Amino acid sequence: HAGPDINAGMGLGADGGWQPPSDGRPGACFHLDVVRAEVQLVSRADRQQTIGRPLVYVAIDAFSHMVAGVYIGMGAASWQHAMLALAHCGADKQRHSQQFGRRIEAAQWPSRHLPDTLSTHAALSGGAQRDTLLNNFNLRCVAANDGPDDWRAVLAKRFQLLAPDAAGAPCRLDGVLDLDQFTRIVIDCILYHNNSAPLPHAGHATPRALWEWGVAHRGGSLKTYPEQLLRCSLMPAAQATVTADGIDLFGVAYTCARAINERWFERARSRGQWHVRVAYDPAGMDMIYLLDPNAPMQFHACHMADSGGMQRHLAAAEIALLPRPVPATPAAPLRSTTHAIASFAN
Repeated sequence: HAGPDINAGMGLGADGGWQPPSDGRPGACFHLDVVRAEVQLVSRADRQQTIGRPLVYVAIDAFSHMVAGVYIGMGAASWQHAMLALAHCGADKQRHSQQFGRRIEAAQWPSRHLPDTLSTHAALSGGAQRDTLLNNFNLRCVAANDGPDDWRAVLAKRFQLLAPDAAGAPCRLDGVLDLDQFTRIVIDCILYHNNSAPLPHAGHATPRALWEWGVAHRGGSLKTYPEQLLRCSLMPAAQATVTADGIDLFGVAYTCARAINERWFERARSRGQWHVRVAYDPAGMDMIYLLDPNAPMQFHACHMADSGGMQRHLAAAEIALLPRPVPATPAAPLRSTTHAIASFAN
């Protein structure tokens, strides 16, 4: 799909009267920011139950102000969730948008890259995990409180999600939207911002136009990685338990080809349970990834066992609110020694 003439009608080029910034280029620096939306979401498992107010994590290209990645998280602001917004920077935006019912052309959201430098809001402290980005993706992290915030205005004004309708009044969308519906609205906001929101400092060019101009005239070092490798590497990790019923994470049983081939569940039944380390996306728990201590850049996909019908297509925050079944028999004791699995996905 060919993009539009970015020099026509967008204030770019000599005839448009816009002078490009003297330095900078797309992908030189992304700013990672987070804001809590003032709206209570409902559970997809029980729409009478609220799961809290979502956090919107965004990664914005400092040169063009284009939103390059986004993640919707629940709970407190965290570096682990922010890393999933960074992972989304390298994702196929067409496929991601389609998952939430939005058909787009690739040119409408052209970024599929990691930056050279990541500046992060002070609320997001990665600590030693910043070194992981440098070592694995040659990505340098710096702390910065301020970054492009045009996207906030779009989210607030277009959908009135960041502030109530009146002082002290609840948001009109409280108890109406679930996580999928809210994510779809955020995607709409981003598409509007990237493709239609004029930037006063850039002769009213749009972020997408500025990005495309920069790639054409100053690009050349945009970094790309295999999407699945990037996503699994940046997911939060947790300790799961191998039981006779499956690989248990947060009360959900999973299985995978490796566990079946190596007869893990039979061994757990006869010899006792043990721990393994897995990576997961809190926003979608249908699949988790077993971390291999002998091959840190390989991930074994684990899907929900057949017993997990009630928990499918839910986030961790929704699964946590489901009624817990009472186990019929006592769980087998943990082994005295457990597998020590080291991974960079801490």
